[in-house]
Amino acid sequence: MTLLLIDIGNTRVKWARLVDGKMSPQQAAANAGWTAADYARRVIGRGWTSGARLASRSAAAPADVPVDVDEHAGAWAGDRIVVSSVAGDEVNGALTEAAAKAGAPTPEFVASERSAAGVTTDYIDPWRLGVDRFVAAIGAHHLSSGQPVCVVNIGTAMTVDLIDGSGRHRGGAIVPGPALMVSSLLTQTNGIRLRATGGPAGATGMFAKSTRNAIGEGARYAAAGVIDRALEEARILVGTRPLVILSGGGSVDIKPLIRSTCVSLPDLVLHGLAVWAHQTPPTVRQTPATGRPETAGTRHPKTAARTQGRQTSRKRRPVV
Repeated sequence: MTLLLIDIGNTRVKWARLVDGKMSPQQAAANAGWTAADYARRVIGRGWTSGARLASRSAAAPADVPVDVDEHAGAWAGDRIVVSSVAGDEVNGALTEAAAKAGAPTPEFVASERSAAGVTTDYIDPWRLGVDRFVAAIGAHHLSSGQPVCVVNIGTAMTVDLIDGSGRHRGGAIVPGPALMVSSLLTQTNGIRLRATGGPAGATGMFAKSTRNAIGEGARYAAAGVIDRALEEARILVGTRPLVILSGGGSVDIKPLIRSTCVSLPDLVLHGLAVWAHQTPPTVRQTPATGRPETAGTRHPKTAARTQGRQTSRKRRPVV
């Protein structure tokens, strides 16, 4: 069985293949302006023909009618493409088109739910929780061996989420990422922009000696300060200091400033997708409203609201 795991963020797409329980190294690229052909060439790849035929036949067959499968004829029956995307319909449509052109299985777009793969969220409206945060919580919970865990993703935005030892997502915070903090100062304040342009950089540290460094270091320390404060609040909620897992492209610059011990896991969302896929059966159907493929876990907000609390999942160790 092959799983193609794809995480589409605000500025980059990350992906890896899970083949017979072994995950390949994560690949990543900035995907601004990509077409379906780009996704097909860069991410989807080749060799999916048999799997595509199977997916098509499975989708067309009634739910109670089994589909005969010769697992030795090309792709394995379990081949799937599982996606976490916050990029919107246009990008998701391009990826779906790319899979069709490549003869690959129809992508399954995961959506946030009340409960899935061992994690239950306290979010008032679960569908409003970013799917990347939900999937990262699943991955973190299954990797933390039942310990409380704080997941920090540092990218365009910085998110901090707390998952207790039982898999309960206690909520989280969203703040601008360090790069966005810097950008907002440079674009919204004339005086700072002028003083930050050119001139010596000087030494780094909290108390910088140039405006250019004062902006950059201020953003880094601000991000680290939010994380340290979040851990204090988390300790009060769960009774112990949680494990901290860092992910996202901006985490490398922030990790040295965090006072608590942290574990870096850049492909945390892909780990979460792997866990979700192994606990969620592959079902594909067409949505009457859009005609786009809808899969297990990809529900319209109104549908999700009707099904909140119904799904239960048993905990399983990741297969990576």
